[in-house]
Amino acid sequence: MHQRLSHIAPDAIQTLFQSGAAEGVQLIDDGTPIICNSCEHVKSTWKTICKEHKELLAPSFGTEVHTDLWGPSPVASRGGRKYYITFTDDHTYYTHLKILCTKDQALNAYKAFAAWVQTQHGAQIRHLRLDCRGEFTSMEFTKFLKE
Repeated sequence: MHQRLSHIAPDAIQTLFQSGAAEGVQLIDDGTPIICNSCEHVKSTWKTICKEHKELLAPSFGTEVHTDLWGPSPVASRGGRKYYITFTDDHTYYTHLKILCTKDQALNAYKAFAAWVQTQHGAQIRHLRLDCRGEFTSMEFTKFLKE
């Protein structure tokens, strides 16, 4: 029964039948624990996710921004968009997401985000952290940064 119900907890199975949500099966509870090899394997390979930030946050908005471009999507949106780019401020964890039709629109998305940071927060982006996969390695981007 445990496996047929997607490996739910024995207490949840008991609750299902006691509440009348499931019928037609008589449960026999002889007190022996359910041992499921699949569940034991998943629990043994589970790794904890550290919820504490190991490094210090950026001192102010715009000091450090993380960006990533994702795509292409196997299925385009109704507007023909297949990519998205995110900009995440390290100080506040504010994330801006922009959906793009093509990968080469990433530079314009960055320019718009940098202008928003300037007008709304009076700040400039000091450090841009990225995975160096080519989104911002063009001569046009270098020229924009020099300006």
